[in-house]
Amino acid sequence: MLQVPCPTPRGMLPDTTQPLAMPTHLRTPCPRAGGLQVTPLPVLPHPHSSQDPQSKRVSCPPLSQPLAFVMVLQAPTPNLEGFPHPISAPGSHTVQRMYGCDLLEDGSIRGFDQYGYEGTDFLALDEDMLTYTAADTAAQITKRKWEEDGTVAERRKYYLENTCIEWLRKYVSYGKDVLERRERPEVRVSGMEANKILTLSCRAHGFYPRPISISWLKDGMVQEQETKRGSTVPNSDGTYHVWATIDVLPGDRDKYQCRVEHASLPQPGLFSWGEPKPQSNLIPIVAGVAVAVVAVIAALAGFAVWKSKGAGGRQGL
Repeated sequence: MLQVPCPTPRGMLPDTTQPLAMPTHLRTPCPRAGGLQVTPLPVLPHPHSSQDPQSKRVSCPPLSQPLAFVMVLQAPTPNLEGFPHPISAPGSHTVQRMYGCDLLEDGSIRGFDQYGYEGTDFLALDEDMLTYTAADTAAQITKRKWEEDGTVAERRKYYLENTCIEWLRKYVSYGKDVLERRERPEVRVSGMEANKILTLSCRAHGFYPRPISISWLKDGMVQEQETKRGSTVPNSDGTYHVWATIDVLPGDRDKYQCRVEHASLPQPGLFSWGEPKPQSNLIPIVAGVAVAVVAVIAALAGFAVWKSKGAGGRQGL
């Protein structure tokens, strides 16, 4: 399965050195939830097949940053104008196109339009130069044909920076409540010692959106290989929780910190396992205070009874 690259946060074009493999995926905006769902598409059937290649099933989870509209298309090309079609290779050929736009937090926009042929890179739009970059010699033929037209790159740039962005803004407005929701994680660090090994556990609860980074540091260095992580699991209220543990020597506990990075936090949070609460000393103190209070109450009650009896005896005389 191919992970379709989303535009980077700075709006750069996708990496054209990576081939467009098959099967492709479809990222489709969802008007109600404001989300994008990546749906794997099977290799399209032969053009004369009775199977409908246009049927796609899309579900809509919440969208995480960056905001982007990405469409990936794949189609058999038995006779596609502008693309190479060697006589020595009869039958159905495949052209792939990935195009889309992204909207950054600073208001800037960027679009991209990329083609693949027979599962490899073919052409990519250079928006700044209003031309297409050819990946190989065969792509130069198509590039020259499109440049002879004189308006192909200009028309597609206009679509990506206007029509596409207009759609994206509309879908973002539909899912504004979901897209802008931020819930800070509640982080708890605990420890358990067994067989001279201390297991430190870091748990993050109640955060939203789902993406989060949780890791253990030793003297400020990430301990990736030594860290065990659980899956990010949803809660009943739509938030998530996750955990990460690490086994350490009991004497090294002060060297370790849990680092949590999340969209709701202005900067990564660092959490350590604090000193155990002196519960064994607290219990006798509380018990002593309680006994003293009871003794004072009993003394006051006894004094009140004695005084009332004394007053009654004098009245009888």
